Amino acid sequence: MNWNDRMYEREVLEYVQSISPSLRGRFIVDDDVECREIGDGNLNLVFLLRDSRGDALCVKRALPYVRMVGRGWPLDVNRVDREHMSLNIFGKVAPGSVPTVYAGDAARHTIVMEALLPGETARSRSVEGLECPGIGEAIGSFIGTIARDCSPAGVRALGYDPDNPEFRNENMSDITRALVFEEPYSDSASRNWFPQELAESVARFRSCSAVVSAALHARDIFENKQEALIHGDLHTGSVMRLSSGVHVVFDTEFCRFGPSMFDLGVFMANVVFAAIRARQNAGVGSCLRWLQEAESSWSRFARTTALLGVDDEGRNRSQEYLRELGEFCVVELARRVIGLAKVPELEDFRSRQGCDAGRRALRCAEFIAECAQDAELSIGAYIDSVHYALGLDVS
Repeated sequence: MNWNDRMYEREVLEYVQSISPSLRGRFIVDDDVECREIGDGNLNLVFLLRDSRGDALCVKRALPYVRMVGRGWPLDVNRVDREHMSLNIFGKVAPGSVPTVYAGDAARHTIVMEALLPGETARSRSVEGLECPGIGEAIGSFIGTIARDCSPAGVRALGYDPDNPEFRNENMSDITRALVFEEPYSDSASRNWFPQELAESVARFRSCSAVVSAALHARDIFENKQEALIHGDLHTGSVMRLSSGVHVVFDTEFCRFGPSMFDLGVFMANVVFAAIRARQNAGVGSCLRWLQEAESSWSRFARTTALLGVDDEGRNRSQEYLRELGEFCVVELARRVIGLAKVPELEDFRSRQGCDAGRRALRCAEFIAECAQDAELSIGAYIDSVHYALGLDVS
């Protein structure tokens, strides 16, 4: 079996049969098992298996390159080991917030985990014109819990060595550096792409002094603030809403020690994309409800962490965290419009509606960046700036 290349359904079945003792009671491995590839992400192969009882599990296989680009962009296959490790850690401090891992095979760069069914991703729901009531509370609680309990000291208390280089996750962090903090601000970055109709908006965005300040400060915080083990790519496509209404976080392969507000800022930006989509297709009410979820995520984070105490000068850290939140939201909005990895909420990016969505997203980013420079920050001020950018009259 060639484990350095693709993995096909037959090979997945053979592998699951080989580890069947570890699945006893959870999954029946017999001739009636159904297997199909379901992954639509940029990096990995993902398979869903169902047994004769209807029980399901998920098999994830790391490819040695970025799937959406091809072999020209090599990728560290050991990222799946870090995902396995982080899921175990997050599962200990926030039970039920991430899928349970049943087995892992470092040599084959594969993990077998709980299938999050029945459900669909928050991103899929936003594209379909549906909402995700309670997602803000759930994600704010998750990020707050890992911020509080997964500091280097907290990870050590759980039996892991925080000085292990695996927690730096350099290969995946390099992708974040390139796609989030560097390429969207460069005219010469070959992986950037956007319709010519957006050229003027992109130029205005890049020349905005508040944006430049936000991007530089966000990069510095990302590199130097290692307060907790973070998810590292917590967009709405990495959150599954189960039919019960429970939200579960997955795809943690970008995990690293870093700033908690990176996760919350990425999440907030993707909720803004959902709100823009709702504004275009479902109406103002749905748009406002999505933005309320963004506000709820911050409020729940603040309650869960008690904002992690005070800074070295005895000041409440809410202003520090709110500034970082806004700045990370700005860079995530920008990279999804200008850079390589688009979001489906932009629809056909070359269409009139897609261009309008991209233009509005950049406008939101500019207003949030300007808001982040204020002396007194609040989550309400950020949401108001998005209302203004989207032309919403909520008076």
